Amino acid sequence: MEGEGAMRFSKALRETLSGVDQENWKDRLDDLHREHGTWQKVADHLGANKRTVERWRFGYRDKHGNRKQVADKTVRDHAVPKVRAGWKGARTAQLGSVDWSDMFVVGWMETSGTPSRRQNMRVGQYLTGEDIEAIGNAYLAGDDAGVDRAMDRFLSDTYTQTGDAHLGNTEKLEF
Repeated sequence: MEGEGAMRFSKALRETLSGVDQENWKDRLDDLHREHGTWQKVADHLGANKRTVERWRFGYRDKHGNRKQVADKTVRDHAVPKVRAGWKGARTAQLGSVDWSDMFVVGWMETSGTPSRRQNMRVGQYLTGEDIEAIGNAYLAGDDAGVDRAMDRFLSDTYTQTGDAHLGNTEKLEF
């Protein structure tokens, strides 16, 4: 029986890649900087002032010249929501921010002749460049069905080598 909270692989991928929280917002801001090239372009993308973005990332100097980080409340209330909104639209940066060789999936897989059963799959080490490209291109195009087809093709041809594997619902996806 498929677990509660399970979803299609494409939705799990979208939620995993687009997530920004109190723990990873600086990494996502750095990824946006790598994609856009300058802090000014990142600020424009986020709809914020360049100085504000730099203060979020690097802190500031108080009136005594001491280096300080912005307050957690400021980060939570202002930085994280802006970075989250900017990150959701940056699919290329999202794809570039993960190590595909660490991909781990918990989901329901079936092959012909066997009932669907829950699998814990550390599949990253088996992904080929073509598999990553197929999943990535479908993700960039916003084609959820294409993402699911690419994942099923990977499971069928590379991972199980049965030619007929299908990933049902995904309970967990990590990189």
